[in-house]
Amino acid sequence: MVEKKIVWFDILTPKQAMLFIALGKRLQEFGFEAIYTTREHDYIHDIFHHYGIPFHSFGKYGGKSLEMKLLASAKRVVKLSKFIIALPHQPALAISLSSPDATRVAYGLKIPIILFNDTSHSEPVARLTLSLAQHLITLSCIDTQKFIAFGAQPERIHTYSGVDEIEYIFGENYQHFLKLRNKTSERYLVFRPEESYASYMINQSTELYLELLEEILTNYTGQIYVLPRYPQQKEAIKQQFGPRVFMPKKGIFFMDLLSKAELVITVAGPWHVRLHC
Repeated sequence: MVEKKIVWFDILTPKQAMLFIALGKRLQEFGFEAIYTTREHDYIHDIFHHYGIPFHSFGKYGGKSLEMKLLASAKRVVKLSKFIIALPHQPALAISLSSPDATRVAYGLKIPIILFNDTSHSEPVARLTLSLAQHLITLSCIDTQKFIAFGAQPERIHTYSGVDEIEYIFGENYQHFLKLRNKTSERYLVFRPEESYASYMINQSTELYLELLEEILTNYTGQIYVLPRYPQQKEAIKQQFGPRVFMPKKGIFFMDLLSKAELVITVAGPWHVRLHC
């Protein structure tokens, strides 16, 4: 009897869900079975529901304070450990976009670790993960010396030319996008706030998105879709702008949303990297 080849993906953001769902499908062609773990945060669960892919959710996002981040991560490590240990077959690989929780569990259970990373500016996450990886995959436009300074081993760094969004935007998804875009003349603006609670923004002001949104409303007369990252952002936007903007209660499939957008304004960590690639 051939033993199952299991790849474990740990997903912490919606972007990671899109990437690793696509990558999991590719690995299935080579006989691997994909297992997905995630947490309660942003629109991640909605993405899995859209694709009809099973997932296991443990813990939630810790918030902005260092104390809450630490406690949330510690609790999640325990839950992930129990889940992975209880599996009938131990995963052959643990893949994540530098998840500290999954990296700690995989290292403790001697599961080989493959990390993606496109945010060399996120020092706390890098220091907690990179030194433990068998392989680190990153964009060729990023200075790998930054990763080495945070503990990555030079011989284990692999770079590629391109951006990972290509993996899940083209093909059927892109054809779906073109079909919807040509079908209707409806247009609107999509706004995505910054990752104001991310570890690399711990000392930054959390009000930038409110200032930007105020400026947008002053200069744009059409409908504005806002996709907040955190409950606190959603509440602040609701209090300040009320019915002047629209915030979906559930996640909208990104190709459906973007197909009718005439302008997308996003303030996100990885996007500044894309502009330099």
